[in-house]
Amino acid sequence: MKFKNVLSAVTALMLTSVLAFSGCTDQKNESSHEESSTPQSSKEKQESSNNTDKSETSKTESEKESSAAESSEEEPEYSLPAYNKITPAVWEVTDSNANVIYMMGSIHAADADALEMPDYFETAYAKCDSLAVECDITEAQLDIFSLNGLLYTDGTTIQDHVPAADYKKAVEALSTAGSYSSNYDYMKPIMWSALGETVAIERAGLYTNYGIDTLLIKRAKNDKKTVLEVESVDSQYSLLANLSDEIQLLLYHQLGTDNYIDDMEKELRETYEAWKNGTLDESLLDSDNDTTEESLSDEELKLLEQYNDAMLNNRNKGMVEKALEYMKSGKKVMFVVGAAHFYGEKGILQLMKDSGCTIRQLTTEDAETIPAKATPAIESTEEEISVPETDPGTARAA
Repeated sequence: MKFKNVLSAVTALMLTSVLAFSGCTDQKNESSHEESSTPQSSKEKQESSNNTDKSETSKTESEKESSAAESSEEEPEYSLPAYNKITPAVWEVTDSNANVIYMMGSIHAADADALEMPDYFETAYAKCDSLAVECDITEAQLDIFSLNGLLYTDGTTIQDHVPAADYKKAVEALSTAGSYSSNYDYMKPIMWSALGETVAIERAGLYTNYGIDTLLIKRAKNDKKTVLEVESVDSQYSLLANLSDEIQLLLYHQLGTDNYIDDMEKELRETYEAWKNGTLDESLLDSDNDTTEESLSDEELKLLEQYNDAMLNNRNKGMVEKALEYMKSGKKVMFVVGAAHFYGEKGILQLMKDSGCTIRQLTTEDAETIPAKATPAIESTEEEISVPETDPGTARAA
């Protein structure tokens, strides 16, 4: 697992709340975020381009007649091109007692392509009476003590806790991106890492209000399904706050390395595209792991192992316990947590297999009924999320 890219989903996703609560924000940053443009799906971009071409190019009379003839032709039978625009992996997991749970990895920030889920997901979702997510981020209320764990409240600033060279490079990285504020000096190193990731996400054209968990939570509530929390916002903040100083310093150091934000932007898009196509796996998530390990000392490699245990492996065990609990109770659950939790020897899929479950990845053949006209997966919340939030949050698969 990439050391620099395994930040908790909530770190940057809830960053706006931390900044607002602590007063660590300024007018400059707020106004710069307001200039963010609304993301478009691939289809919307193509339609926009086509409309521009039509307005700029005049047609000959023969072309107009040809267009009129084509428009009068009967439309072809619906073949689900939009409904299957994305094809993320969805699994049907069955235990020894034939109890079933459906699972899908979430990307916590996405674009408008995420508005329409594939038919096999729709069939599975319709069978469920509950949606299980890491935490209900749509109604998150943070405990003051959790927030304090991410801020310096003893009169010191980050300059009192990190090497001067690292501080200078981190400030330069955020300043170059137009996202630095001196108020950030009251934030601990883990939050600076989140700030760098937030910048990369915005550049990648991804937004938290298009994140899969956000969309599905809103939809589930509208559909009167129960929303189950596998973890909680407070527990995730506490997890971050309890990371050792050594781990946080190493994360902070990486923020100032060459091309950190640019590289992360590229990786975010690659991860998201792989998720959409159903090709996301451990090999992609670990694509630069060898390079990362070569650049770390033995002591730093131990910190990497501790970090991955805290952020992924230990949490995976708790998530599997919850999933098995839901199955045993007879609940019909769509289980959606960060995609990075599913892969590898210590991932959710392998742990479910180890517990005696069988796993099958769904395909279009698993769609029981196909609507005459496909409707967006979040039609019920489309009005709410049509304009992206000013803070893009995070797309990390964790």
